[in-house]
Amino acid sequence: MLKSFVFLLIAAFAQNFLLYDYNPGVNFGLFAAAVLMLLVAANPVVFRNPGAIAAGAGFLFAGAGMGIHPNPILMLLFLGSVVMLAGYLPGSRLSPVVAAFNGGFSAFFTSFGKAIMRAASGNGQRHHVLRLVVLPLVVTLLFYSLYAWANPDFSILRFSWDEGYVFCLCFGLVWLSAFFFPSSLNILTKLDLQQPDVLTPEQEQTDESSLHLEYRQGVILMTCLNVLLALFLAVSTLTLASGTGAATAADLSHRVHDGVIVLIFSILLAMAVVLFFFRGNLNFYKGNSLLKKLTYTWVGLNALLLLFTACENALYVINYGLTFKRIGVYVWLLLCAFGLVTTALKVKEFRSNWYLVRINTWAAYALFLAAAAIPWNGLITYYNLRYARTQDVNYLLSLGSASLPGLLEYGHLDKDQREKVNTMTREFMTNAQKEKWQSWNYTDWKTRQSLSTLSNPVSHDTSFSVNR
Repeated sequence: MLKSFVFLLIAAFAQNFLLYDYNPGVNFGLFAAAVLMLLVAANPVVFRNPGAIAAGAGFLFAGAGMGIHPNPILMLLFLGSVVMLAGYLPGSRLSPVVAAFNGGFSAFFTSFGKAIMRAASGNGQRHHVLRLVVLPLVVTLLFYSLYAWANPDFSILRFSWDEGYVFCLCFGLVWLSAFFFPSSLNILTKLDLQQPDVLTPEQEQTDESSLHLEYRQGVILMTCLNVLLALFLAVSTLTLASGTGAATAADLSHRVHDGVIVLIFSILLAMAVVLFFFRGNLNFYKGNSLLKKLTYTWVGLNALLLLFTACENALYVINYGLTFKRIGVYVWLLLCAFGLVTTALKVKEFRSNWYLVRINTWAAYALFLAAAAIPWNGLITYYNLRYARTQDVNYLLSLGSASLPGLLEYGHLDKDQREKVNTMTREFMTNAQKEKWQSWNYTDWKTRQSLSTLSNPVSHDTSFSVNR
């Protein structure tokens, strides 16, 4: 137990050394690597759980991604990986959602108390020192930092004191305790583990006439939905082929966004219908082949709807360039495609409803991790200025420093845009010199190299040439 306390203290100091008062960069990846190494040192068998391995890999990947392209979405995924990993450390093979809830609850409510209780129940001189000196000191410093942060005039000590540093250190001891003194909510864990991935015939057999009636209801409903969706796709295809659809950016935007909304609701409806009819003994009903064929048809038509929306979004991108919303459409389409595949597998392989929740949650987690780590700002600028038929320079300016090299080479800026590019460039180069090594990231480094090559500034007050 004492070893766990030592590793917890090391992790808390590593948190402050790498993260406190620094912008996101390589520090997040180094912190993730340090925590994982401490976890392995504290308990070598901790990563035998596949869920812990996946969450640990996501934790490290998200941290490393911050060293390439720091952004708010990747930060949220980093925090999500933290709570998922904490939820998997007790050893149970939980669903990602339940593991994340357990991990968050553990990090902020139970694990630190569990650590204190462990210390209070120990014997020997070391435990007495821990109980009588270390724990009271940590709790006192935590509350003192809170009070001093709330009121800067409040000061008990005479020497210089960084209340924020001490508060973050104490806070780190609290949430990091979930890694070294893991705990879970037994009720949620038990309920989750009781949900199988593969269905079996229910012991209490459903009445044959009732099951047949439910089967006929499913056939009628799926037939109606297939006909309706087929008509919708036919009309939409004719509209697109005739060229009478969207003529302007606003029209095309409206069609694409509406298409995505329809697609999401359509697939959610498809999954809900499938989950309802194939929730129990209807999976094993001998005469259900027609219902299964109608379900596969329904999934296929939804896949066509997905492809149709992807084509419209591609047309949007070709004409008006990339934006984060348009990239987001592709991400959602990929998630929808995976959802359709798993829905078909659920019907074919007698999978449970909870199986869909588990596997689709993992898929969403992996896809968002991969997408968030890509430096989209620079890629959007590069594509739009070279390939898009219409350039929205003001949008590119809103992307921040990563767009500056491309805009410096772009020769069609008006006076206001040129002044804004010059101002942003000077501010970026000036702020870059103030950054510590903990905040280094590849995107900003690449931007600095490009700006230096393009402008070769003598000082940060030099105006940057944009008319090239």
